[in-house]
Formats: sequence, C-alpha cells, structure tokens
Amino acid sequence: MHGLNVNFGVGFKDHEESDRDHGSGFVNKKKSIKNKNEFLNYMLDLLEPMGELSYKPLFGGYAICKHDAAFALVFDGTVYFKTDTTNRKDYESYNSNPLTYQKQGKTISLSNLEVPAEVIEDQDRLLQWANTAYKIAKSVKKKTKQ
Repeated sequence: MHGLNVNFGVGFKDHEESDRDHGSGFVNKKKSIKNKNEFLNYMLDLLEPMGELSYKPLFGGYAICKHDAAFALVFDGTVYFKTDTTNRKDYESYNSNPLTYQKQGKTISLSNLEVPAEVIEDQDRLLQWANTAYKIAKSVKKKTKQ
C-alpha cells in the first residue's frame, strides 16, 4: 500500500474506484470535493501552492500526500505535520501535541505534531512548515524502501 502503513503502523481503507487516481488508491482532490471532510478540503486549498496533492482515508482521518509521501495527517479538525529533529522545536515552542493512538492498552505517539492555529492562519509560514514536513516524509519513505 505505497509503504505508508509502515510509517504509521496502521492500514488504510479503500476508496470507491470512481474516486481513485488511476488505480493508485490515492484520491485526486480536484475530483472528489463533495461529501468529504470540510477541514480536509480547507487544508488542501491552503496547501495547493505545493502542487499536486492527494489524500487517503486513514482510520477516521486522512493522510495528505505529495508524490505518495504522507507529510500531513488530518484527524478531528486538526492537522499534524511530519517532524524530526530538524523541525520539532518549532512545534514544541507552541506546545504542539503529537498525534496519538491506542494499541493494546498503550498510547502510541507518532512523529506527526499538531500544526498551531497561528501557523495555519499564515499561509506563507504554513507552506514553509508543510514543505519541511514533505521533505522529512520523503526522506523516511526512501529509508523504508532500502
């Protein structure tokens, strides 16, 4: 499944064939606006200057991808960007929380941290943070393929 389930430790749900982007399993955002999460669409609109983006349902949320690298996750009206040691301090300065899930009674924290509202409201800064998250996701994806 494009290696994404390796990064997140979870699987993806399938979308209807009519919404698929040439059978890849990823949905072209321009093809399927109706009946989708409004916040997801809002984020896709803000991130549109990044170029062609896709998304995929993920256990009640969505992964936003560029070239099959998932750099953002959207859950319950919150967006989380991929982080590592190069950008984590930016998020920590806003007291951003990681995306977490429960597995066998334990809380698992992902490397995706909540994007602060102040950043979302400043599109230039949002795009900078998103591009950094994309570079990190692309790097992680390359490592998992080796």
